[in-house]
Amino acid sequence: MKTKQSEKAPEVSTTRKRGITARSVIIGFILSAGHTGWLVWAETFSGYFAMPLTTFMLIQSVIAILLFLLIINSILKRTIRRWMFTPAELMVIFSMMTLSTIIAGVDLLQTLLPVLLWPRYYGAPTDGYDKLYGFVPRYFIPQDPLVIKQFFTGSYDMWRFFRPEIFKAWIVPLGFWIVFLFLLAFTMLCLGSILRRQWIDNEKLTFPIIELPLQMAKANTIGEMFKSPLLSLGFFPTVALLLMNGLSTIYPSIPGCHLNITGIGYSIFTTPPLAGMNPIYICWWPCAIGLCYLIPLDISFSCWFFYVFIRLSMAFATAQGWRDPWAGLWAEQFPYFRHITSGAWIGMFIVVMWSARGHLASAWHAAMSAEKMPGDDREPMSYRTAVFGAMIGLLLLIGITIISGVSPHLAILFFTIYFLAIVVMTRIYAQIAVPIFELAYLNSGIFVTDIVGTGGLTRLDAVVLGHYHWFNRTFRQQVMGHEMESYAFAERVEVRNRPMTALVILSLITGIIVGLVTLLQLYYYHGSPMPGWPSPMGVGAEAWSIFNGWTRNPAPPQPYIIISMIFSGLIVLGLAVARNAWFGFPLHPIGYAFASSYAMEYIWNIVLITWLIKTLVVRYGGLKLYRKSLPLFFGLILGDAVMQLTWGLLMTVLGMKSPGPYLEIRW
Repeated sequence: MKTKQSEKAPEVSTTRKRGITARSVIIGFILSAGHTGWLVWAETFSGYFAMPLTTFMLIQSVIAILLFLLIINSILKRTIRRWMFTPAELMVIFSMMTLSTIIAGVDLLQTLLPVLLWPRYYGAPTDGYDKLYGFVPRYFIPQDPLVIKQFFTGSYDMWRFFRPEIFKAWIVPLGFWIVFLFLLAFTMLCLGSILRRQWIDNEKLTFPIIELPLQMAKANTIGEMFKSPLLSLGFFPTVALLLMNGLSTIYPSIPGCHLNITGIGYSIFTTPPLAGMNPIYICWWPCAIGLCYLIPLDISFSCWFFYVFIRLSMAFATAQGWRDPWAGLWAEQFPYFRHITSGAWIGMFIVVMWSARGHLASAWHAAMSAEKMPGDDREPMSYRTAVFGAMIGLLLLIGITIISGVSPHLAILFFTIYFLAIVVMTRIYAQIAVPIFELAYLNSGIFVTDIVGTGGLTRLDAVVLGHYHWFNRTFRQQVMGHEMESYAFAERVEVRNRPMTALVILSLITGIIVGLVTLLQLYYYHGSPMPGWPSPMGVGAEAWSIFNGWTRNPAPPQPYIIISMIFSGLIVLGLAVARNAWFGFPLHPIGYAFASSYAMEYIWNIVLITWLIKTLVVRYGGLKLYRKSLPLFFGLILGDAVMQLTWGLLMTVLGMKSPGPYLEIRW
């Protein structure tokens, strides 16, 4: 027994000693740059993925590459053992790839250029866009109309963007938006550093989204990873099903099983008042099934319960004549989705801040007095650096916005609600493994107009806030969540947080620069894919449609909007109080916040099914059976990940287009 312990000790100490190595950073950087560039191209221009991979919180292609590294480790174990990747090195590579990819995601960096340039090319004279050009700050976009035109038309010159006449026109706007996006990400990093101890150490939140990559890093080899037969039982059928789906898009004689978003409501509920519940969507993404199984039972129950409750309230409102049966998800009819969403997230912010009040007071004291809190060296940065970094980042963002022409009180309100929402989302991200964030009703620009009214905006206010639509549209890319996730991952493989901060910043800068340069090169080569959905150009059209609504319909604040917000916020606060007052209270405020803000629209059925399965497993087998069942659901995620990357690379090599293994979206 002593011999075995003495043999294992050097291996553990070596892993701790090696930690973050130069090798892991170099490999992580190369993979991050290559993977980010490829995925930006695949999501924007190739048509390989009907559901873009950066839509998901756990990026399947990164998981697949991590699995490939386990295969390499298995080979090295039999040949050159000292070259094997340690769990810490696998963590570094995974975190760097995730961060660089997520910041270049489909609802973040990929929508920047379409929002900036759409009205210059697609805007009709009748829309009045020609009148706004004098209001646009010169550092937002190139000033040469020919440079903008070539962005949309393409040139069939692979290196057109790097030609002097194009590149020079973009130097100032490119530099401005790189700095702007980095300030957003850096401010989030500082806020996360302030809150890390409260959420991870005090509240014991584990970031369950990283449970699978953590198990992969600790397994270290493919054989160890697939040691459980249940993992294979989930993995191989998923691979087979998705492969069959992919082949069915090329060979129609092969049957396919539709797994993507499908609208079922209009075919089931065809007459009022039940038609008032439409639209209703379902999907069966394997990765989502695997992740939703990790959601705590009280939260998963609350998510589907409130989704159903809101749908029934829509039918009731239709029956009472309060709602048009064909209104769909229009925010301006009962139940006023956009307004109850804003209220719910403000309520959640109050709950989150109240629970962290003691820690925040200590962090503020440490920052202002320059005294070190116990354990300060375990944090990503000192509290003084984090607090002042967050303040400086926020002030710079507000200052830039004011200089660009937005009224000071509107700039402050805009970024207050933006970072308020980001903090709440990150807190939720730390607690549950939700597969996708799609908070379409939570928009900082629209929140501003809800509070001050569209009549409270000058034309310059509307122009600048319209250009900001790209980074606060749906919040599908959780940058702050992934930043904090990298620290949680590092701690669990015994790597200190402080050295990780430099890697986080390097990864973010890599993603921003590689993503923007790749996008510009592709647009100047291919031109715009299409002016509307599902192209990112559709987001550009959406942004300026909202702008038109602001400028053409000036109105004072509407009382029903404020009342809806307050009422919704009180529901969240009431649920939080009830959970503290009554042990076992079944409803969770997270469920209400998600159900009211579009987050459950696509996955409510998956949440319901996994809740039912998990309830039966825990009831009849206890936590022991639940833990034993986890590999089956990890297998679903792994199989999905492998096929998404394999199919994308195969289509790249063959030069073919396909909606992907989930098949097309059927609205």
